[in-house]
Amino acid sequence: LDSLSSALQDCVDDHIKQTQTSLSSFRQSVHLRLDQLRHKTTRLLHSFKLFSEGGDFAPEEVQLFQRRLKEETRRISVMEESVHADLEAFESKSLQQVKEVSGRLEEKLSCLMVELKFMEKIQKIFSKTQIQLKAEAACSHQQESVITSRMDELRKMTENTQVSADQVFSLLSLVSEDLVSRCQYLDCLSDSSLVLPVPRVPLQGSFAVAARPKPRKQEREAPPSSLLQASTVGVALSDDAAVGVAKSTNSRSRRFQVFGSEADQNEDSFSSTVDGVLQTSCDVLLQVAEDFYRSDRTIVSRFHFLPHNLDQWAESMMQRLLGYQEQSKNFQTTSRQKFSDQLSVLEELLCILPEVVISNYEQQQWAGLKEEVDGVRQRLRETMAASETEKSGVLAALRASLCHDELQLLNHRDQLRQQRLHSAICCSHQQLQECLRVRGAEFVTSLAALTEKLLFQLDKLLTPAETVLQQLSPRSEDCAVTMETGSAGQQPCGGNRTWPGISFLSPPSDSIAALPSSVTTVTTSITTVKSTLGHLAVIEQRDATVKRLEQLLHSELFPCQQILLIRGDESEPPVQQVRKRSG
Repeated sequence: LDSLSSALQDCVDDHIKQTQTSLSSFRQSVHLRLDQLRHKTTRLLHSFKLFSEGGDFAPEEVQLFQRRLKEETRRISVMEESVHADLEAFESKSLQQVKEVSGRLEEKLSCLMVELKFMEKIQKIFSKTQIQLKAEAACSHQQESVITSRMDELRKMTENTQVSADQVFSLLSLVSEDLVSRCQYLDCLSDSSLVLPVPRVPLQGSFAVAARPKPRKQEREAPPSSLLQASTVGVALSDDAAVGVAKSTNSRSRRFQVFGSEADQNEDSFSSTVDGVLQTSCDVLLQVAEDFYRSDRTIVSRFHFLPHNLDQWAESMMQRLLGYQEQSKNFQTTSRQKFSDQLSVLEELLCILPEVVISNYEQQQWAGLKEEVDGVRQRLRETMAASETEKSGVLAALRASLCHDELQLLNHRDQLRQQRLHSAICCSHQQLQECLRVRGAEFVTSLAALTEKLLFQLDKLLTPAETVLQQLSPRSEDCAVTMETGSAGQQPCGGNRTWPGISFLSPPSDSIAALPSSVTTVTTSITTVKSTLGHLAVIEQRDATVKRLEQLLHSELFPCQQILLIRGDESEPPVQQVRKRSG
């Protein structure tokens, strides 16, 4: 429109210039023609000759012709003056018509320019609103992607036989923070006391600035004093059009405070952020529209693209903002469903994770125990090998020619060997007993601590029951766990629960022939605020590990007991054995 207005003025100037040039040329042409006509008339007057002069005309005829030519000359002069007057009038009228037409067109263009500038300003506000909403949606997608990434890491841990408990606890802490933050962000926490002071991850990139909503304007309780002043001098305040607009817009401002009425409950949530952006945009749009519609120029103008009053424009603006709000609600619904699916995936992983963590921890403990037990057994094998070598030496020294004293000496040597061997076996058995007792107690204690950490970590994790989500993905059948103390297929109760401790198992110290038996010492019971399938899986894996511990104590102690029983039957000295063979 600016270029069109400038081009219009150039066209008007060119038209005026061309008109003036044409009129000037036409004047010169008329003047030239009339001058030629005068000269011809003058020559004609002088060309008449009387008969007395040798001509063809009588004096009366010459007078008559001269009189008529003089009259024609006067008529030509009058006509010339009339033509000049008509040309001046035509020029003035033409210029006036051009100015009137161009003036009306310029006025129309000016009105259109005012409208389009207003529409451009409004479109910029809407564009900024869209950018802020898209930025908030990007922030939501970023949160969702972070949780999905955490789930993938957790799934990989369930497949890793070398993962440590500390790695699992560290990841579960991050998952817990992300889930609570996400649930709070989507407004789906059923209990506000579950909200943790977890800072939101700031959005990075080009959307970062646009995504930060500005402080929301307060609702205008009373119109500004400038709006209640008459826009026209000498016009009554009640009759002034601008004051009428101001009164209607102040009541309208209160009516359009429809966004964010519940947003103050959770200022960091998606819905409150969106409502804040929409309410801010609504306030800005209304203020711009009020300034536009109450201006003197727009009051007397007839709009071509805009509604003729502020009420109609405000209604169309609100419909557009409400459309944005509806799209945001649909986006939030979809995000909630995806979050519900993520919680279902987490439930499945938490049914598998305890087995992996406790099994890996068990293997590490068993490795240390096996190394210590193998050391005791290796020393016993070396002692037994040395004893067998000494026994072979005694047997090799036996001959029939030996006297009684020599035989008694060999017999005494073998008895000392057997005593040392028996003492070594008993000492190894006691060392093995002590090793199994100490390592068993340490393992039970550490297993109880690990179980407690796992249970408390699961307490921190968000469950579907703590949300307002209605449509949750079905739980996997593989998550079903059973308890020794409960019925098959036991389901979690969801509330507080106290889990029993672990009984310490160790071999008795008074008899080397007896197998390990239960001792009354029990670890402290554990009380959790939740009882989920993950909690049940932890206890099931703990109890299964304790059973394996008991079996291991039996299996590790049994070979040494067998050796004691076998060596106990070996009481006949080698000398007697030789005599029996020789006799």
